[in-house]
Order: sequence, then C-alpha cells, then structure tokens
Amino acid sequence: MVQSTKALGAACLVLLPVVALGCRERTGAPGLVPVVAGQKVAPLDSTTPREIELSGAVVTTVEPALVQLEVNYRFSQGQPQPGSAYRCEITFPVTACQGVRLIEGWVLNAEGTIQDWFTLSDPGAKSFEFRVSVGPSLQGPFKGVSNVASGPVK
Repeated sequence: MVQSTKALGAACLVLLPVVALGCRERTGAPGLVPVVAGQKVAPLDSTTPREIELSGAVVTTVEPALVQLEVNYRFSQGQPQPGSAYRCEITFPVTACQGVRLIEGWVLNAEGTIQDWFTLSDPGAKSFEFRVSVGPSLQGPFKGVSNVASGPVK
C-alpha cells in the first residue's frame, strides 16, 4: 500500500495547476484547467497564424481581495491547436498584481468563455487588462495573439 501511495503522490505532482504571479488563485476555485498526462495530441500547425478576439471582459469584486474574471474569446484566424499552450495574463494597472493561467490547446473551442478567480495581494485594484499569447508548450516561449481587453473592476 505504501508503494501505491508514493505513485499516487508522484502522479499528483504532474497535475499541479499553473502559475499566478503577484496574485494567488483561490484554492479549489472553478476554472482550473486539467492537465492530462500522456494525452495524444494532433501535430502543431505552425503555418497558420492564430488570432483571438477578446470581448465582454468583466472583472467583479467577490470579496475585498478576491476578484472574478469572465471574458469571451473567439479564434478569428486559425483554430486552437491541441499541442499548443495558451497563456492568459491579467494585470491590474497601478498595483503590483498580475495573474497568469496556462491553458492547453485541446481544452479550447473555436469560441467560448474563460472564467477565473484571483486573490489580490494588493487589494483595491480599479482597472484590469487581459491578453492571450500562444506557445509550443506550457514552458513557452509565448507570442501575443489577442487584443487587450480592459475595463474597470466592478
């Protein structure tokens, strides 16, 4: 039984969620993107440029130091690539807060909604900016592929 527990612990380390810099993500919050080890993916189509249109971005204060992001996305050029990684970055100007969510390409559709929650290390953010980049893996390097969605924190 001890050997099985060690194997399970090692498997859990592979499935850790992604990085958030300057802000902490709420533990157990919805919107966490699963990572499936050993998933076979389609080959990367590096010849077709990707372009993502962001719209309807809203950041709402849930608690004094907790905000919820909701933004619509649409691939206006190309399709999501299952073997690529998409870096979703939110910043809060005039604060030290920023957050990053990495999403594997096989999770995305041609259009949809991204939702996430962030704990602010510097509460009181008045505005936000959100953008998406794409890279060949979760380690990058990443290239911007979206417009910047911005607005007031409600």
